Amino acid sequence: MAQMIHYHFTDTFSFSDIKDMDESGILFDNGLSIFFEECRKNFSRVYPESSGTCIAERCASANPPYFEFYTCGKSMVILFDGLGRDTQQKFTEFQHKLERYGFSTYDLS
Repeated sequence: MAQMIHYHFTDTFSFSDIKDMDESGILFDNGLSIFFEECRKNFSRVYPESSGTCIAERCASANPPYFEFYTCGKSMVILFDGLGRDTQQKFTEFQHKLERYGFSTYDLS
């Protein structure tokens, strides 16, 4: 009997690709979007024991640091690359902005 193979599809963006961000989500220069409410529901489906506010995983110790959002059908990764000395500051500011919007992220560091 054939086995179903799980494929993990991902779209990857740089932090500099973000055109706009508000409490509903992120809009990229190419017109694609991340909707936070969709990510919250998807994360809760995968991790039912979660707080219900988690929308992504983050890893500050990766090179480059990143956030991976639980969008429908695939994940969307934002890499904090090409920022030089500002990398950790921009990463932390981004995390705090998500928290101000009422969402959390799971730390993989």
